[in-house]
Amino acid sequence: MTEGLIPIAYGSTVATYALATVGQVGALFFRRWGRLAVWLTLLAWAAHSLAIGLGALAFGRYLILHLFGAVLFFTWLGVTNYLVFHAFARLPVLGSFVIPVAFLLLSGAGVLGTGMTPVAGGHVDLTGAGVAIHVVLALSGYGALALSFVAGVMYLLLERQLKGKTFRQFLYRLPSLAELDRLGYRLVAFGFPLLSLAILTGAFQAQVAWGRYWDWDPKETWSLLTWLIYGGYLLSRRLARWSPRRAAWLAVVGFAAVLVNLFVINLWVPGLHKFGS
Repeated sequence: MTEGLIPIAYGSTVATYALATVGQVGALFFRRWGRLAVWLTLLAWAAHSLAIGLGALAFGRYLILHLFGAVLFFTWLGVTNYLVFHAFARLPVLGSFVIPVAFLLLSGAGVLGTGMTPVAGGHVDLTGAGVAIHVVLALSGYGALALSFVAGVMYLLLERQLKGKTFRQFLYRLPSLAELDRLGYRLVAFGFPLLSLAILTGAFQAQVAWGRYWDWDPKETWSLLTWLIYGGYLLSRRLARWSPRRAAWLAVVGFAAVLVNLFVINLWVPGLHKFGS
């Protein structure tokens, strides 16, 4: 019975995120929309939380081992992170970029279906608790890196506006370039260790499942590439003293790699292991 409620909860989540997107984008141009946008976002987050709760009741840890459930959890983490930042850092304009991204990802997840199918892994069971821990670490890291992507996009947009001296109305609602740069760095600094732990626990689970820690499987290879991009981001800030603009572009490229790993590799590239779909 709980399983049958998941499509309804998911539909309600997407619908409320659509309303929240309208509110958040509108708040860029109409300041008085700000409070309404936050309330709509909280409503969408509540519906989102209910959908995850129903999925957990119906499938337990198996929920996040399916690509639909993984996207559901990953976007929930991203929105939760935004709400925490909003509560403590008071960056309401961040929602004007985060919520549309969450809406698009959740809408795209709908084509995957809400039913659960076995996780691919050849003849090996990949539904154990260790694999679930590995996935949670990866998705938690992705949630922080998604916000670093948003901060990077905001930085590049604001910098372009300032250089072109095209002072549009929403420009005045954005944080300063220095604030956006600091925010992006802190988010990568938080997400990168989680991504590192995800790769380490994944290697351990590979040893348990297949008797080897690394096999250059497409998903393993792309995960390593993503890790190198974000590792390069942190090193460039510490050692090479890259400009904030280059760092912002690297944050955008890194999240593009995350999306390729999450969607393209899982859906279209054959390999030893991937989310169920």
